[in-house]
Amino acid sequence: MATLELRQVTKSFGDTTALQPTSLAIPDGEFVVLVGPSGCGKTTLLRMIAGLETPTGGDILIGERRVNDLEPSARDIAMVFQNYALYPHMKVRDNLTYGLRLRGADKAEIARRVQWAAGLLGLGDLLDRKPSALSGGQRQRVAMGRAIVREPQLFLFDEPLSNLDARLRNHMRVEIKQLHQRLKTTTVFVTHDQVEAMTLAQRVVVMNQGRIEQVGTPGEVYAKPSSVFVASFLGAPGMNLFEAELGTDRATLHIAQAAPLRLSSPLDTAERALIVGIRPEALMPDDQGAWQMDIVLREALGAETMLHGQIGNQPCVVRLAGDAPWHEGQRIGLRVSNEALHVFDRASGVRIEP
Repeated sequence: MATLELRQVTKSFGDTTALQPTSLAIPDGEFVVLVGPSGCGKTTLLRMIAGLETPTGGDILIGERRVNDLEPSARDIAMVFQNYALYPHMKVRDNLTYGLRLRGADKAEIARRVQWAAGLLGLGDLLDRKPSALSGGQRQRVAMGRAIVREPQLFLFDEPLSNLDARLRNHMRVEIKQLHQRLKTTTVFVTHDQVEAMTLAQRVVVMNQGRIEQVGTPGEVYAKPSSVFVASFLGAPGMNLFEAELGTDRATLHIAQAAPLRLSSPLDTAERALIVGIRPEALMPDDQGAWQMDIVLREALGAETMLHGQIGNQPCVVRLAGDAPWHEGQRIGLRVSNEALHVFDRASGVRIEP
């Protein structure tokens, strides 16, 4: 196992900047997830750690060793790809052992590692099959097994679950989490799926337009997003965002066609044009509530119900537990708690603390 450190790492393709100066320290044994929309730079960053891309600037250190100029094979890492990258003509056993044989490992050591990985991932009955005879989840486990037998310092996952159906993705998330708990190997996992990020990560790195927006535990980035982007990206559905004007007392938020919101304490900002954020689960039904929402869509999901509508002229989603009794065409009163409010500067999108 090893630490991973990025020091002002950048990447450009001609005149296009794919990654702005990025610094990040990952301690030994941590599971970190890079999450963000397509084109945010997360896969480019992972490929530079792996040695598949060369940084334009900055340093990459694995176990305090600068690896910028090292070939991927010399970095002591193992990578699991989105498309699994298995050899179709080889049986599972040969897929697992191929890299070890290339490195000249002796037969006894190869057998030990394969038996260990097969037992860990439930591959014992699949060793004599070819990839074409495996399900998507089984192929994913073989790809993970091929990485595990290397016993590397660092695991890199590049959107490994995106080709699986929803049920299998959920199952594989649990397997990957349990695998890390057993091995405790430093892991960097790339995904665009915020559910994967929140459920897998010890720390989440939210990326946007080639830079890091926020780093923190899943609980931290969800409860206290640093920007409008993080607030809207993390959460299913994302945070409700309303344009608001700050009153002259700096403690009242005025939202078009909705009752004003009174803050517990004045905001220390000169800006008047703000964004107010409220998580869907923080809006509570109340006949006497200050806000009224006309329901235009009801999503019944079994364990919860999503109500879509508008507050004033701005869209809003309310998440309620269980089978909520409200339906399309009805109006629902909502109570808003001051403790549930998140305030951002409208121009910069940056969070404003009370």
